[in-house]
Amino acid sequence: MKQSIPSLFLVCLSALIITLNTKAQENNHWYLGSNGLSIHFEVNGLPTLTYNSYTPYGWAGCGVLNNNIYGNPVFYTDGQIVVDRTHQIMPNGEDLNGGNSTHSSGKICARPGHPGQYYVFSINTSTESSFIDNLYYSIVDTSLVGNGSITNPLGDVINGEKNNLLNSDVSESLELIAGDEDFYWLISPRYYDATIDIFRIDENGISLANSFDYSIDMLDVQAIRYSKANHKLAMGSFGENDPILIFDFDHLNGSLSAPMEVPGNFGTSSNPYAGIIDLEWSPNGTKLYMSKYRGNTPVSGGKLFQYDLNNPNEDAVLIHQISATNTYVSKGLRLGPDGIIYWLYVNTTPGTIEYIAGILNPDESGTSCNLQLQYLTCDVELNFTGLFPNIALEFKPESANFIESNINVPKLICYPQPAKDELNLTIESNLNSKEIQVEISDMSGQLVYNKKIRSLNNNIKIETTTYLPGIYMVKVRSESFVTTTKFIKI
Repeated sequence: MKQSIPSLFLVCLSALIITLNTKAQENNHWYLGSNGLSIHFEVNGLPTLTYNSYTPYGWAGCGVLNNNIYGNPVFYTDGQIVVDRTHQIMPNGEDLNGGNSTHSSGKICARPGHPGQYYVFSINTSTESSFIDNLYYSIVDTSLVGNGSITNPLGDVINGEKNNLLNSDVSESLELIAGDEDFYWLISPRYYDATIDIFRIDENGISLANSFDYSIDMLDVQAIRYSKANHKLAMGSFGENDPILIFDFDHLNGSLSAPMEVPGNFGTSSNPYAGIIDLEWSPNGTKLYMSKYRGNTPVSGGKLFQYDLNNPNEDAVLIHQISATNTYVSKGLRLGPDGIIYWLYVNTTPGTIEYIAGILNPDESGTSCNLQLQYLTCDVELNFTGLFPNIALEFKPESANFIESNINVPKLICYPQPAKDELNLTIESNLNSKEIQVEISDMSGQLVYNKKIRSLNNNIKIETTTYLPGIYMVKVRSESFVTTTKFIKI
């Protein structure tokens, strides 16, 4: 029986009691590996593992875009294919120039000035011995029909915006960092070169902002990771005797400075496949975790190290060594939304139960970090799963810690409820702001309204005649606050 408007209103109205000023949800779904493995984070308890994501899929670098309010997936990619939320390849989502085992292929960030569009970056597979790697970008538009319909679009890669060459002779890694406006920085180290190229991504596109020479020719930078907590960038090479470096990064002007080497004994071989494969910072930025693939000199299995910035002159501490032989390797690290750092490694008994490790207290020093080797039990082999996915980067100003704190968050009121042809927004706040951004998205995460308002008027009118019936999320943000609410359209 068709539901009446009053009944629909009551059902929808119950959703409005949800408290919105909680942690963002963009990190809640991970799609990874070549075996269909997905990890879904719940509000409480252990993550849920499922095995229904798209295969075949890249072994290493990949990215996922989740709606940052509801947490539901929008699309994911390994830099070779782009898969929509129904686990189908987008119609124009094949043949991206990413490599199957490339570290950072598949990273995603929003395209400034183009609501609902996202850059997907792809890097060729490296041979570790030649200058063949190129960096490309493609653009996904989530408003395109794709495998869906006009009323339920599933997105697609824009025709003519696939495999655009951005840079050549690059290493396997890159990092995306938010500026303090609606722009981003792309950090791209060159292959066997002491240069890091820094690109600015804004509403005008992608442009080279500057290049930084750090005076050490590193073999192939496999891992690079930024911490918003300390504004530092860590970088590690796949060459065993290459240093692990930490830089200061200015997210306002895109400059690197003050490179320092992490002290410790990480091996002496110049051969590849024995250095750092991944890095991760602890939540408070005081600890850097380093996943060393395996050892050549001396021969060993993979290792997990921790470096404590509170004691910068002390060597990095070995937290765990997998085995005495180099058959068993250490792989990806990723901080989850639950504050736990997850670690992929090849178990010492192949063919038996596979596990994902968890560092339960990553801000603590040494073994107090509480490494649990059998934290998550998997029903698939993880031998060809190298890394956890990178989470898509969407603008969130660092100066406004709005998700993690409810302090001074103004109240946002929408009326009438439900709305038909017009929506009124009232901001109950005594906070001064020269400019605010108003965004409205539907339940799938698709933006339907995105506008900057130069002077803060506490009463805003928006025409909603063309909106489809349903529940919509409203977000108002400035340099000092972000506040959210919902409204119903009939």
